[in-house]
Amino acid sequence: MTWIWFFTSLFLFGTIIYLAYLNPNSVTFYLTNTRFYQVPMVVIILFSMLLGGLLVGITDLLKAIQRLWLDRLKRRQDRQERDLAQLIEEGNNYLRTMDNEKAKRSFQEVLRREPKHISALHYLGNLYHQEGKYREAITHFLKARVFAQKDTDKIDILYHLGAAYADGGHFVDAIEIFKELKEVDKNSYQPSLKLRNFYMAVNNWEEAYEVQKELLFLAKKGKDMVNSKDLSDLSPAILYEMGNTFLREQDYRKAVAKFKEAIKLDPYFLPAYMALGEAYLRQDRADEAQKIWEKGYENTGSAVFLKKFEQFFYQAEMPNRLIERYRRAILENPSRPELPFLLAEAYLLLEMPDEALAEFKTVEQECGQYPAYYLLLARIYEKKKAVNEALEAYKTAFELQQSIFKPFTCKNCHKELDEWFDRCPSCRDWNTIDLNLIPTNLPST
Repeated sequence: MTWIWFFTSLFLFGTIIYLAYLNPNSVTFYLTNTRFYQVPMVVIILFSMLLGGLLVGITDLLKAIQRLWLDRLKRRQDRQERDLAQLIEEGNNYLRTMDNEKAKRSFQEVLRREPKHISALHYLGNLYHQEGKYREAITHFLKARVFAQKDTDKIDILYHLGAAYADGGHFVDAIEIFKELKEVDKNSYQPSLKLRNFYMAVNNWEEAYEVQKELLFLAKKGKDMVNSKDLSDLSPAILYEMGNTFLREQDYRKAVAKFKEAIKLDPYFLPAYMALGEAYLRQDRADEAQKIWEKGYENTGSAVFLKKFEQFFYQAEMPNRLIERYRRAILENPSRPELPFLLAEAYLLLEMPDEALAEFKTVEQECGQYPAYYLLLARIYEKKKAVNEALEAYKTAFELQQSIFKPFTCKNCHKELDEWFDRCPSCRDWNTIDLNLIPTNLPST
């Protein structure tokens, strides 16, 4: 090191002598108008060199200070990130042990230290969502959405934000979120699936049908649909609801078109037949209404259509047509014991208890073990003023089923109902309610 300094100094000294030899002149250096100095050229050169060296030294010193400061900041940031990661892991451990309150405190501590921490905001949003605190959940998801940089993080946050909006009843906001998701998560059909369901929730059937068509198109292209039932079964239902909207608006032409389209897609979609007949009735086209109900009965075999005929002929004061329709159904399907049962009910409706009892006795062997049989038998005896027999029939019905008998049942969730619905009030599925006078799951005596 000493030798290096020696040769460096020797080089600099030699350079000074050489420059002084080459530049023997002086330069007049004025401080004021009257005060000046004669400065040798070599001094100016040396001063410039020293000044440059000083500036370089100061620059290097500042860079060194900056490096030290940045290193300190990085160490501090790394330490903070380790602490935050530890708190996040701690919160996850509490989640795994179902201790949500402690998990919440861990994530809240993360946000106290770093308010823009995406994972903590996301975790807290999920916890509030699980607790049904949708406003708090939405607030945290919205903050996480603002701070998210990666598309993968943003997509996950948007899904949870949309779900929180929907579960909180804010379907319009949920729709906007999933519209955004369609643009971000283009490789998934899930945003469209959710959009369709939310449009249905707000009764926007036209938009729901447009999205449904997109889903069907994706399915044809080979997209992996988790549940193809969601696609194939809902098109007729959506068209049916569009028809109902037009029916309420008294736009019968459009209503009829939608109902027919629903039937074309699904010839077994009973609600569309029922509503199409109603649309014809409102236009004083009773013959066409009867024809479409006949077609519905032919395609579905549902006794709901026979009850519809019963209502129609009874209101039209055409009892003979009512009885004739049931008689024809029995002749066409002699193996269905519920049909004589329904005819007996019709006789009772027409104040003909003797005929009702005679018809009822024909199905005693097939139906004698079911509550509905004894309930109707009791009503017949009441009409005949046979009090003891009526009480005995009611007692037998109660012994067979110790609850109120309801003749309609949802094929999907098995909800029992007093009347027919186009859509189950319990599971919200369409075309699942049917007449169930003789349930197969009741014990026999």
